[in-house]
Parts: sequence; structure tokens; C-alpha cells
Amino acid sequence: MPDVIRLDDIDRMIVQLLQQDGRLSNRDVARRVGVSEGTVRIRLKRLESHGLFKLVVLREPLAFGFDCFSFVRFAFKPSTASEAAGIIIAISQFVIVSVMMSKFNLFSVAVTRDRRELERIIDTRIKTIEGYIDCDILQECETVRFDYHWTI
Repeated sequence: MPDVIRLDDIDRMIVQLLQQDGRLSNRDVARRVGVSEGTVRIRLKRLESHGLFKLVVLREPLAFGFDCFSFVRFAFKPSTASEAAGIIIAISQFVIVSVMMSKFNLFSVAVTRDRRELERIIDTRIKTIEGYIDCDILQECETVRFDYHWTI
């Protein structure tokens, strides 16, 4: 969980500019915000060190041959859910794993080449985890919106 720190208008402007174009240089950001390049560098380092953001490259799974994007809910005995999550995060096809308060107490997002690969992973690696009860696979048919730009 990120530390709670106060963001001022300069922090917000820096993050919003990088949301629009993550390839902007610190110099370009500084010029647009009206501060020095050093100020941008220091603020980015502070924000990142507090876990408030991370600059990443988002890949398009289809372009790399991953045709199956699925939301997978798992039910584990409550006493084993956290340990199961720790095992599942080691499986590279699961890109998000969250512990939930629900009958299905683990929520995950899996990116695989096809449905058979996902089913094989579940059958051979997840159903064998202590406390496994059930799973529910929701396979995406079409992405209507995928956007990381929200107002801060």
C-alpha cells in the first residue's frame, strides 16, 4: 500500500503530463509546468519512492500472441487464501492477483495464448494448492475501454 503523502498542484501537473505522454523528458515536463528540471526529477523520485506511481510500458497482448485475456475468480478456504495468492503471483500468466472479501476470495487477471493454456495452468498448478475450492473464469470477448487516465 502506498504511503499517504500530500500532492500539490505541481505534483498533479507532472503526473497528468506523464499520463498523457510517458515518454516526455524531465526537461519537457519542467518547461510545461514552469519549474526546473531538477524539481521534476526530485518530485518524480519522491512520488515513485512512496509508491504513488510507476512509469511502465503497456504491451498489447494480442500483438505478442496472447489471445486469451481472462478474469479468474478463485475460492479458497479462508485460512489459505493469502498463502494461495502468494503461490499464484509466481505464475507469470497471472498479471493481477488480489485477495477479496467474497465467496471467491481471490481475484486475478490472466493473459494466456488461448483458453486451453489457462485451463491447463488452473488444472495442474492451482487446483493442487491447499485449500482450493472452486474457480470461475470470465473470458473477455472485447475490450470496450482501457484507460489509465483518471483525474488526480
